[in-house]
Amino acid sequence: MNVMVLIFIATEYIDIWFTRSELDHVLVNLKSSMSSTSYGFKIITVYLWQTRWKQIIAYVNRADIEQRKSSDSFNVNIIIKFTRYCRRITYIYWILIVITGFSIVLHPLFKYITTPIYRLNVKNGTELGLAVVPSWVPWDKTKFSGYIVASLFQSYATIFGIGWISAFDATAIVIVVFFRVEIEVLRNDCRYIFGTEESTVDEEEIYRRIKTCHRRYVDLIKYTRLYNACMSPLMLLYMFVCTIMLCVTAYQFTSKDLMQGPYERRWWSSDVSRQKEICMLIHQFRETIVFTAGPFTDLTLATFINIIKGAYSYYTILKQSKNQKRI
Repeated sequence: MNVMVLIFIATEYIDIWFTRSELDHVLVNLKSSMSSTSYGFKIITVYLWQTRWKQIIAYVNRADIEQRKSSDSFNVNIIIKFTRYCRRITYIYWILIVITGFSIVLHPLFKYITTPIYRLNVKNGTELGLAVVPSWVPWDKTKFSGYIVASLFQSYATIFGIGWISAFDATAIVIVVFFRVEIEVLRNDCRYIFGTEESTVDEEEIYRRIKTCHRRYVDLIKYTRLYNACMSPLMLLYMFVCTIMLCVTAYQFTSKDLMQGPYERRWWSSDVSRQKEICMLIHQFRETIVFTAGPFTDLTLATFINIIKGAYSYYTILKQSKNQKRI
């Protein structure tokens, strides 16, 4: 099933290639394919690094069971607090994901039912049916049977991908929260290495506590680095994906084409006074609506290119600086 999802992601890029002459269609497909790319990359990395993930999850389970045996009231309260926190986050996240999945899959049907003009255009063949997710298929999607089969395939890939990615994200979030809890609990245990004024401990017990804290810290550092090694490439991909999607969306929101609207129908048939009013309206439409990144720049495709250039230059400087320090 994972292979089928990866094949489906490839068909999204194939569809972009075949529709590359239609800019609006490409932009819509690009936003969808960027999200799918992050899903596919997660699937690939989990399978490639499944040994690492198994080690991390085994450590989390082992350390969690060990800490839940603690009789310290502070540790117990911390564990209970963050356990409830993780459950709330997981439940809310899964609810949002389920709603998102159903909205994506049912959106074409909902539009068909609620939009009479769209329904009529689809029936008489003047407009194509709305795809669940834009993708290429090796059969004719313009026919009803081909459209239904394509929609079923797209719905299956969407539901499976959303379910898979939800499990991954929920696991990743819980692991990060666990690291936070382990730091809090370890700090609290370090406070009582030498006991308290009311309850002193002997040298042997002090040594045992020091060894235990040291072992737990070494494990914590080891597995946080291992976790970072698994997640760092994904975070880099997220940065690129979010930047592309943000710039593409902002480009779609720009209003440069708005002034062409009055000219797209029977403007010449109106009288001179109406045409003057149309000219005034078009003059108002000349003002471009764009989104900005603070007071610095507009969110456009050119901005994205500059971000990539700046990120690459910054990375090069850091790399050179690091190499000089080693020398």
